[in-house]
Amino acid sequence: MISKRKKIAIALLIVLVSIGIYIISRPAKAVISITTTPATGAIYINGQYVGTGFLSKEYPPGTYEITFGSISGYHTPKAQIVTLKAGDQINIVETYIPFTPAKLTFSSIVQTINGVSPSIYSFIINNNKPMFSITVSNSGETKAEYVRLLTRIEGLTEWQTQTVKDIDSNSSIFIGITPIIPETAVTGFTESTYREVSIKVEYTSGGKEMPPTSTSKQLIIYSKNALPLKEALEISKKYGIKSFESFLAYWVKSQDPSVRNIAASATAGKYTADEMAKAIFDELGRREIRYANDPSDPLGGDVDYIQFPSETLSLKRGDCDDLSVLYSSCLEAVGIETQFAFTPNHVFVRYRSDADWHSVEATKIKAPASFLGIEYYSYFDEARNSGTHTYDQYLGTEDLTIVNIRDAWNLGIH
Repeated sequence: MISKRKKIAIALLIVLVSIGIYIISRPAKAVISITTTPATGAIYINGQYVGTGFLSKEYPPGTYEITFGSISGYHTPKAQIVTLKAGDQINIVETYIPFTPAKLTFSSIVQTINGVSPSIYSFIINNNKPMFSITVSNSGETKAEYVRLLTRIEGLTEWQTQTVKDIDSNSSIFIGITPIIPETAVTGFTESTYREVSIKVEYTSGGKEMPPTSTSKQLIIYSKNALPLKEALEISKKYGIKSFESFLAYWVKSQDPSVRNIAASATAGKYTADEMAKAIFDELGRREIRYANDPSDPLGGDVDYIQFPSETLSLKRGDCDDLSVLYSSCLEAVGIETQFAFTPNHVFVRYRSDADWHSVEATKIKAPASFLGIEYYSYFDEARNSGTHTYDQYLGTEDLTIVNIRDAWNLGIH
């Protein structure tokens, strides 16, 4: 008979044998640990989601593909292939690298013109044409948001802001800039001056304000009496203006009080365009308005000097430009349509009477001849004959250019 002690020993032996058989027969496994940093990314093993940010799990020996989910603003870690052996302890740490923030630069800056005068600026601002054409590029991997372009002209304007559209990564946008210059500033210079135009772009990236990008350009602000011929020619060609001489129409100021007073008083009781044209011509002569040669290049060879009508009335002198501007201003003040006729180094006025156009040489403005206070002869007919002769002489040639004042005004030159 088996003793109790032997029975216990046999039972214990059977248990130990069973445990050994289980351990021997159980499949060998490996442990794999996976961590994502600094972002918490989804983890996939053989295409199946197994966790987010961290995983530690046993797997049978074999080959496994580990992939990761995408996170906005980060590069997704590359897939990994791992081969597990029994008993392996594998630890994998994968880094989500943030996209580089937006970085804006000026890839090109084209200055439409080197300088502006009041006449040219009036065209630019009235037609919303750019003074600068800028290309802004984003070399970062993140979209540039809330993009603002700011400009300031030294001593003339404060910072002016225009909001532009967002700029995607590795993309560029084109922006036209026209700073708003107060009229009192753009017409306030009696001499031309250089001013610095500061340009900068501000933006955010990933919700953070980024350092602005800045640059500057030099701009000539011409005097109020300046017609820069080179710039006027460039603008005319660029925007299809018939002739750069159209900019002379800027100085025709039919609403000037001094002009309106002369025109109104001179034409009282006159009803036809011919009668009014003669009356204004004679009145300007009575006021001792006379022709004077243009000063010797007062603003330089590439810049013409034009007087406003009020200045010519005050000085009582002017060249053909100045007198034509004054005479045209007075005619337009009483509703008579006018033109400038340009021939080499000269300009005279044409006015409309019904369906006909008549030419008048404004440099011949002169007071009517008088005797004992009685006027007996007007020089208006001589001036008209002279203008007609010049017009006929150049008619049909390339040396004659006609600028209709109202057409020029409609172009925004006023």
